[in-house]
Parts: sequence; C-alpha cells; structure tokens
Amino acid sequence: MEGGAELFLNFRFLFVLFPLSLLLYHCVPQRWQQPVLLGTSILFLVLWQAECSLLFFGLIFLTGLFSRLLAHLSPRTLPARLLLLFHDAIYIVALFVLRPPHEGHLFGVALYPVGISILALQSISYVHLIFRRAILPERHRSSFAFYFCFYPKLLFGPYCSVSTFHRIQPASRCQVEQVGNGLHQLVCGLAKAVLLSGQFYLIIQQMQAASKEHNTLFFSWLYQLLFFLYVYFQITGYTDMARGIAACYGYALPKSSRLPLWNKQLSVFLQNWNRTVLRWFSRAFSSPKQTAASLWLQMLFTYSVLGWFCRGTLTGFLGGLLIGVILAWFEDVQRKWKFPTAIHWFLSIICSVFAWSLFCSDTLTEAVQTWGNLLGLSKDAVSYQDLYFLQSSLLLLLIAGFCTSGWHRSIQKWLKKRTLTAWIPTIVVPVGDVLFLGLSVLAMASNAIPPLFFRW
Repeated sequence: MEGGAELFLNFRFLFVLFPLSLLLYHCVPQRWQQPVLLGTSILFLVLWQAECSLLFFGLIFLTGLFSRLLAHLSPRTLPARLLLLFHDAIYIVALFVLRPPHEGHLFGVALYPVGISILALQSISYVHLIFRRAILPERHRSSFAFYFCFYPKLLFGPYCSVSTFHRIQPASRCQVEQVGNGLHQLVCGLAKAVLLSGQFYLIIQQMQAASKEHNTLFFSWLYQLLFFLYVYFQITGYTDMARGIAACYGYALPKSSRLPLWNKQLSVFLQNWNRTVLRWFSRAFSSPKQTAASLWLQMLFTYSVLGWFCRGTLTGFLGGLLIGVILAWFEDVQRKWKFPTAIHWFLSIICSVFAWSLFCSDTLTEAVQTWGNLLGLSKDAVSYQDLYFLQSSLLLLLIAGFCTSGWHRSIQKWLKKRTLTAWIPTIVVPVGDVLFLGLSVLAMASNAIPPLFFRW
C-alpha cells in the first residue's frame, strides 16, 4: 500500500500518530488543543503525502492571499472578477494534474492524492463567499489553516463549509463517551473498507477472470451489483473512519450518506449517496430564476461536472450527464403520473445501473459492451456458473443488506430498552470492535483479505 492508500489504513497512523495525538489533545489546556490538532494534520500530510504536501500548502497559501485581496475589492469591478476566475482556474488545473497515474491502490480501488478534491471545494466556496461579501476572511492564520488542513476530511470528505465547521467545533472538553463512540465508528468504518469491501473485491476478481468466456445476462447484472456494493462500502467505510476520528476530538462532521440503497425514488437515492458534495455542486450551479428549463440545465450541468470531479474521465462526465438526464426526466414524469412504489423503485434501480456502468467504464467502447450485456445481447440469460457466483456471494449480500438497512441499529435500540436484554449491546459492541480491529489489522499486514465468509 503506497501513495493515497496509506492515509488511514496504516499502522503508523492507527497505532502511533493517532493515539499520541489524541492523548496529547486531551491532556493539554483547551487553548492549546487546536494547535495540537493543526500540528497533527500538518505532520500527517508531510509523512504520508510528501510529494503532494508542498502543492497542498501552496494552494492553501494562494487561497488565503486571494481571499484577502478580494476583501479589499468591490465585487462589481473587473479586477475582482478576474481574480476570482484566476483562483478557480488554478484549482481546476490542479485537479487535472493530480489525476491518474498519480494515485495509490488498496485492494484494487484507486485513492487519489490527499485532499485535492475536498480542498478544491473548500477553497472555491470560501473565496466565492468572500467575493459575495457573505463572510469576512479569517483573521487568525491558524484558524484559516486549521479549517483547510483538518485531516479527517481530506480524501473523500465529507465536505464541510467554513460556517458549518465553526459550528461543529467543540465548546468544551470531550467526554469519555464521545471518544468511545468515535472509536467505535472508526473501527466499523475500517472493517467496512477493509473486510466487507475486500470480500466483494475477491468475488469481483473471480468474475473479471471469467468474464471473457462467460458473460450472460444474469452474470452482467450480478457483477454490476457487486461492483456497486464494493465501491459503496469502500467510500462509506472511509467517511465513517473520518467521522469517527473527528468525533474522538469532539468534532461532529456531517453525514455523507444515509442508507441510499433502500430509497424508493431515484432523486432520494442520489441525494443520499454523497450528500455533502452533491449539495455543494447543487448550490454552486443553481440559477436565481427557477423555471422548468433552468432546472433541467441545472441538473444536467451539476451531475455532469460532478461525474468528472469524481473520476476525472470522459466516461465519468458522460455518466454524470446521463444521471442528470434520467433524474430530470423522472421529475417531469412524477408531476404528470404517479407510479406505484414498486414500479418506481424498479425503474430507479434499472436507470441507476445503466448510468453507474457508464460512469465506471474506462472507455466508451467498454461502456457500450457493458450495456449490450445488460440488455441481453450477448449469450444465454443464465448458466450454472452464474449460480456458482450467486451462491458464493449470497451470504455476503445478506450481510450487506443488513448493514445498509439500519436494522442493526434498530435491534440495538430495541435491546437497550428492555431490562432483560440491555446488557447484550454493552458486551457485544466492544467485543465486536476488538474482533473487527484484529481482523482488519491482519488483512492490512498481509495486504490480502482473510477468507471470513463461507463458500458453498
């Protein structure tokens, strides 16, 4: 594991830097807590992303410089607008430069250099708010640097505006219960990213090896489902780790997803997939006049740019554009006709799979071939080998459904409310955390996923 993959999934961070920083953070007086956390973030960047740290700090310096210059210029003047355009262009160029091949890999997933995507959102929104006179530049340079360098939200987010970040800062010392909840969320996110997502990756590898000679209709749909769950648990696992680490310091970062797999409408599904980033793009490209044509253009532009932002490829851009077209069409259809819930959910899943397959393809030729397989233009509908892949992943699919449904939290609350069973979560949760942490460490040490689940 190297490059971006070393960020959180690293022994030096999990068992050295993070524990020492957390201990020092809670031992020093409150006025020294933010400098300790800022120093940890800078050290984190320098140790794990030495090749990108200078560029990262250089971009932050430019944002601070541009924000102070814009604060002294009238928004209606040409120099102010040119300065704003130049600032945004710098970050767009940086996003192009830091795309592949400058990336790391963990169990097959590409992790981009630290913070450049989230840094771009933070910097552009910060400078635009100052340009519109919505906020004033930060007076203290340490507070300004702390907002941009706060390391739990550097890779996948969640995105947090400067006003929101000020609101989530702890007013007093953290309690032991807060640290415990943060560690629990950290371990659960680690297990999702390393164990659960890794198990899906093992099956996907087998299916990729068999896809050249075997590509039935059932095989294609099962592959897209497993690949979607693999990426879902990889990203949400990382964001859970980020929120857990921040909670240990007393910072409540916003949620990036809210059980998107079980939403019955496509619009709700998309809004709950990566909520913080989607809201940023929706607000950035919103028009003052909300007409039917402007809403269509807003959706198309928002999702196409968001698709490029997430992947940096033509297929990512076109996949986002297709999602915008489907979503705008669904909104129009909903106003005229009301489908039954089951039909609406089925159509949402079908459209999402086609858009997702285009988004994840590396080339347009690969996307067209995938669509042909999904439409049944290849060979048979189902075969014995399809049933083998289904039964080998059936237990994993059941576990994924359980984890994404929220049933585990409902069961835990139900047990806590009853006197006879209130002790069960108290014992099971810490024991499970220790078990998940041990298995995750074992997987990272061997750079492979242990065979945790049964294979029939």
